[in-house]
Amino acid sequence: MTALTSGALGQQIIDQVKRLRYLDSLEQVVYCDRWHEMPPASFDYHNQLDGYLAQLRHEAVTAPAVATLLAAAKKADLARTGTVYEQGAYRLLQHEQDEANRVPAALQTASANMDATGQRLWQEVHEAGDLTRWLPFVQEQFDVKTQWAQAAEPGVPVYEALVHRFDPEYSLAELDALFAQLKPAVHQLIAENHGMAPAAADEILTVDATPAQVQILCDKAQAMMQMDPAKTVNYRQEHPVSVSVGPDDARPSTTLAHGALFAVDCLMHESGHSRYNYGANDLVKQAGLWGGIDGALHESQSLFYQRVVGLSKEWWQAFYPEVQAVLPKYRQIAFSDFYAAKLALHIGPNRLDADELSYVMHIAVRYETERAYFSGQASVAELPGIWNAKYHDHLGVTPASPAEGIMADVHWGSGHIGYFQSYVLGIAYAAQFYHALKRDDPEAFPALAGGDMTRINAWLREHVHQFGQLFPPRELLRRATGEDLNPQYLIDYLKERHG
Repeated sequence: MTALTSGALGQQIIDQVKRLRYLDSLEQVVYCDRWHEMPPASFDYHNQLDGYLAQLRHEAVTAPAVATLLAAAKKADLARTGTVYEQGAYRLLQHEQDEANRVPAALQTASANMDATGQRLWQEVHEAGDLTRWLPFVQEQFDVKTQWAQAAEPGVPVYEALVHRFDPEYSLAELDALFAQLKPAVHQLIAENHGMAPAAADEILTVDATPAQVQILCDKAQAMMQMDPAKTVNYRQEHPVSVSVGPDDARPSTTLAHGALFAVDCLMHESGHSRYNYGANDLVKQAGLWGGIDGALHESQSLFYQRVVGLSKEWWQAFYPEVQAVLPKYRQIAFSDFYAAKLALHIGPNRLDADELSYVMHIAVRYETERAYFSGQASVAELPGIWNAKYHDHLGVTPASPAEGIMADVHWGSGHIGYFQSYVLGIAYAAQFYHALKRDDPEAFPALAGGDMTRINAWLREHVHQFGQLFPPRELLRRATGEDLNPQYLIDYLKERHG
């Protein structure tokens, strides 16, 4: 890698980006606090704070000094002639200014306030499945996000503009084609699956465990993942998330709601986000480009650790003795039976607890439901029925309640509308990274069987984590694997593990 800057202009661009990242950090502190620490009576104040931070961000990127700086960078052709860090910072700052110039400050503030309100409301009404409070909010949220999309990308379909908030390099046509390629292949693999019966698998995987035992297993899993305890704080909550507050500050969480093994599974997912968040190299951190790229690339890292690693035979060869040491039930269950249970189909309405094969279909339900609304094919009131019908069509199950169905995810509350495709792109990226890793280091997964993730972590850091937000997602994928997205790697990966 080159030096950080080539001169004063590049340094000024980087300094502006770093100021924006300080605002990102403040927003993430508030977001984390809203999940974990905030007393209920303080919500209105926090909502005001969210709006104010959005206003500050808008003012920062639309300031005349920033416009002058970007104009000078354009004249100097910094996007081509600058160091790679100057190019990345310039690209990020230009994108932020373009968006701020198109989306008025009042709309940015309104959107931030809706997200804060929705996150809190989901926590209040999710368990009871209270559609009478939820659907009116969803309508308001969709209306605000529609205004945002129309302002941000005039002339572009609203849903495509919302998708571009997270995966800006993909058109709806490309995403439709991706699902069209994956769904038949997954359906066939599900139909041909001859794994352990779900009831037998559930009997093996269901175990009584105290919170202390769950914590021991979670700690052991993070230790085997080689998580840095100096950069990581763990939380427990109903809907696991990972919050990145700074270049060396990652805050993953898990849930105790579905048992000990599920808690480990969720924590591996969120810890994958966290490793990516704090894995940038020193120059990337100095450029303000730490934290990874939201959307598909971030989900690729969480899903790589949760599924590519966490459902591999090698992981469980190393980790199952730890489970047996903590949970006596498993001292009587052979490894072959336990691992067969881990790979068994668990067809149901729960995305977080989905087996690896049906996972794509869970995301298809969500993508297609959002697509139906924003293309004008359905009203908000019709979405619960559409959601349930798609579950029946794709997986042959029907959610028993709104809490299992349309209200299962916090995404519409927290403003992550147009995000769901990131999970399928993410697992497709993860499968492509897996193929490249095995090609580059055939001994990486055999080493995992002995409990050593050093080689896997080293490959991911060298090819993905160290770059943070330095390169656009598809460029980073090509750099790491040698080609653009190829969904066949995901199909091959699923066949290898479940065929």
